[in-house]
Amino acid sequence: MSGKETPFFYLQRCCWYCLFLLLLMACEKQSKQEKQHHTEVLPASEGEMPITASSQAALEIFENGRSLFELVQLVEARYFFKEAIETDSSFALAYLYTAWCSPSKEEALFYVNKAMNLREKVTESEGMMIEASYWGYHGEYKKSIECWEKLSERIPKDKRILNSLAYAYFQTKDYKRSIETLHKSIAIDSVYTLNYNALGYSYQYQGHIASAEKAFRKYAALLPNTAKPFDTLGDFYRKTGQLDKAIKAYEQAIVLNDKFDHAQHKIAQCMLFQGRYTEARVVLNSALSMTREPYNIVWHLKAIGDSYLYENKYDKALKGLSDAKAKAEELGLKGTSADILLDMALICIFRGEMLQAKEYIEVVDEHIEGHQVDAAMELDLKMKQFQCRILATAIQKEYEETDRLLKQYTYEVSLYSNDEWSNRLKQLEAYVRMRKTMYQEAKTSLGTADQQDVLTIYLYARIAEEEGDIPLANRYYQQVIDWNDADTTWYALIRSYAVIKLGES
Repeated sequence: MSGKETPFFYLQRCCWYCLFLLLLMACEKQSKQEKQHHTEVLPASEGEMPITASSQAALEIFENGRSLFELVQLVEARYFFKEAIETDSSFALAYLYTAWCSPSKEEALFYVNKAMNLREKVTESEGMMIEASYWGYHGEYKKSIECWEKLSERIPKDKRILNSLAYAYFQTKDYKRSIETLHKSIAIDSVYTLNYNALGYSYQYQGHIASAEKAFRKYAALLPNTAKPFDTLGDFYRKTGQLDKAIKAYEQAIVLNDKFDHAQHKIAQCMLFQGRYTEARVVLNSALSMTREPYNIVWHLKAIGDSYLYENKYDKALKGLSDAKAKAEELGLKGTSADILLDMALICIFRGEMLQAKEYIEVVDEHIEGHQVDAAMELDLKMKQFQCRILATAIQKEYEETDRLLKQYTYEVSLYSNDEWSNRLKQLEAYVRMRKTMYQEAKTSLGTADQQDVLTIYLYARIAEEEGDIPLANRYYQQVIDWNDADTTWYALIRSYAVIKLGES
């Protein structure tokens, strides 16, 4: 032993070695905990995907929320999902279900993005579910379907996964596969209520009205004490022009839930279609008085503004939309506020007030450039801006600028598998060609658009009018007026225009 290698030296070295081993073991344990962060498992029925979290208490709260979600009590379910998040801030599926219950796209995007940020902390199957929903909310429907299909192959007997896959097919208008997938889910659980809701919509949009009504009635029969299925049944009757039946169904929803302002809003919508404008605004104000949901408050205010368009009262419409925009700003709904500004720009474009329209569009630019909205909402706003600018330049016959904007918009649309934007592009191409008196080319463009979209029918009317076929134009205009499946400023504007044209003829 050298002079320096004393027993104390060996003891000290041994202590340091033990400490080093302890540190290694602690790091390994922490790493293992991080990799297996979600240790508690929500028991699943045979063939269903388990749901994991780091807290048993959070799982129990989540299960209560999911039960309410599947009883279509979305407001109540959302409280449970948010409580689950408060109990376990890393509970990814709780964020996802909160997104599914959210009353606005802004809120839904916030929660689905939160879930996506946590996908590495969950099982592979849960991660696939989160990714599928993330792509769906961001308009990437093909990617969403790919994820749901892989998940359904992995867990083929999960009724919830099959229901979500069917909804993804529905979003891309693949109603045949949606119906086939829903029947697979029904074969697993014949009383799973959400299947009949989705089945009704798929049959309806496929044109099988009797089958759709049967599915919606089954949906209501399974949940006789729940308001939402009767609200859905009301939507079906409204969209098929059976307005009196629609109002009765909405009223039944309100009997079951006297705070259900959504049903009141739709009763008002039926009244607008029936020409009962003052009554409609009374109902909308009643809906407004009973809700505390920020998005619903703005939704009702916006509908009051839009209601004046049905009467061709554009100044009052702009005032109403301005009030809705101000409330959205006050409530922190920046994206909704910007979207309403673009609706106001649309009204100005229709009236030929291009300077005012340009001012509104530029304010939206400030929202976007100031990052006051999230990425997905920013993209929606940019696409709507393109539509407004293309319309404005075409009306002013600034065709060089119109063609430049169309080319840029075409490129932007090509980057995303978004059916709504693609359809609007075809409609805008038809409108521009009509303005250039290229009627045959306009009809060719329109022939590739969605023939069940009221804007397509409106454009057929405009083209017929420009070609001098007034009887045909009037028949199309009447179809626009009779249309019951719309609740937008776009629709209120073109309906107003159709009423004026039929009055002139």
